[in-house]
Amino acid sequence: LPIAANGAFNCNSGACARTVWLQLSPRGPTFEDGSFDLTANHVRGDGVGALAASGTAAAVILSVASQRRLHHSRRSVRSKRKAVDEKHQSRIGRNTLSLGRTEMPQGGGIKPDRSCSYLHLLGDAEASLLQEFRGMLPGIAARVFQESTKAKAAGSLPLVWGVDLTEANAASNILLLKFLRAADMDLQAAATRLLETLKFRADEDINALPGVQLSEHFQGHDSFGGQDVAGRPVLISRYGNMDNDLVFGNTDEFVRYRLQTMEKAMAQLSFERAGAEDLCQIHDYSGVPLLFKSEEVKASVGAMAKVLSTHYPETKGVTIFVKFPVVFSKLFQVFSTFIPEKTRKKFVILSESDQGLLFKYIRPEVVPEYLGGMLTGNQQQQQQQQQQLSDVACNQVSVRPRSRADAILQEVPAAGAAVAWELRVCSQEVDYEIAFVPQGEAPEVVVAATQLLTAKDGVVSGEYVSQEPGTLVCRFSNQRAWFQDRLCLFRASAIE
Repeated sequence: LPIAANGAFNCNSGACARTVWLQLSPRGPTFEDGSFDLTANHVRGDGVGALAASGTAAAVILSVASQRRLHHSRRSVRSKRKAVDEKHQSRIGRNTLSLGRTEMPQGGGIKPDRSCSYLHLLGDAEASLLQEFRGMLPGIAARVFQESTKAKAAGSLPLVWGVDLTEANAASNILLLKFLRAADMDLQAAATRLLETLKFRADEDINALPGVQLSEHFQGHDSFGGQDVAGRPVLISRYGNMDNDLVFGNTDEFVRYRLQTMEKAMAQLSFERAGAEDLCQIHDYSGVPLLFKSEEVKASVGAMAKVLSTHYPETKGVTIFVKFPVVFSKLFQVFSTFIPEKTRKKFVILSESDQGLLFKYIRPEVVPEYLGGMLTGNQQQQQQQQQQLSDVACNQVSVRPRSRADAILQEVPAAGAAVAWELRVCSQEVDYEIAFVPQGEAPEVVVAATQLLTAKDGVVSGEYVSQEPGTLVCRFSNQRAWFQDRLCLFRASAIE
């Protein structure tokens, strides 16, 4: 192993590469040529091969030094040893076994790695911690029954997102790992959090929330639509049509409304090995009034954030704020202080014309029309999409200001072939025309004459039956803009 002078080397163990720290100390007499032996002891064992953390000599390294530099070498070794000891001591924490000058974490010296604490990535250390956590469940259950009268009356622990944690299966293991990751692999902290969550779900009757009929002003704002590019269920919440005084006026009712939405969203997850474990949430702020009772909003949103961060660990894959007004940024900064930093990093804020960024998270064909995507809300048009273009991916073209972009919709191999097409501009407006360009010398056929297309028009569509082989094209023109590009979507397919 290439052990550097600073007493550290990298130990590669699959996806969980770790740095292993060694203590280097002189051993035995100095030889005639000025060389001496060094004993290498594990300070942070990695449990790999013969180098298991045992507190004994793991390797002997021959270091050659000139006689006139021997005292510097020994001083360097002592200095490095002291530095490693001090650095390691700050890492170890409280759960350690003392082995002379060398200290190692319990459990064979392997520290569980948060990035490997997923069911399909578990190493020995993570699996051991999960097993220990599961072994604590009877004690946690006893505490729940002792401290929650509703849980005691029910005679069983409440399900967590449809999963019985007392059953040793993939789904329950995935949920236990969520609590461990949320606690940064601190077993006691994870157990305490799980205890509080189980009591909360029992006392507040959370599992019954999806079937509760809430007040009318809480209805019609949330929908579920497909999956994002990572396979996570997509939850879309629209705030533009909300009556702010009613929705945010009562903090307790608002929190129960959002918890009901979260419970319905979590029900979309199957909790399978290597499957999606969290959500993609889109918060649509289009149409939100700039003047509202900000104090009430802050109180309700702050309370919601506290509950979610406490009792819904590791459920946020990404949360995207679309059409987010600039004046709301300060409000966002206020309530985001209640959210852990690693969760805040999962927030993405997009403006009116950031559809290109949105499509990096969700394919445009499953993004609703009102967000700049191709999924139309028109029932008849939606049925047509399902029949003709449901399996066809959307193409994107960005049209620069004062310029034009040609997009090939469909190559037509023979006469009599029918083609269905649809297109849109995601923000502002462009001009477009549809033309058929024959393979031979025949002039092109104008299928749809040049016309204005605005984002409010949504998805426009049509069909064309060719009289000969050729190419169906669309020409987008951004002559009306001086500074901004226009993002356009299009797709087409041959139909019978």
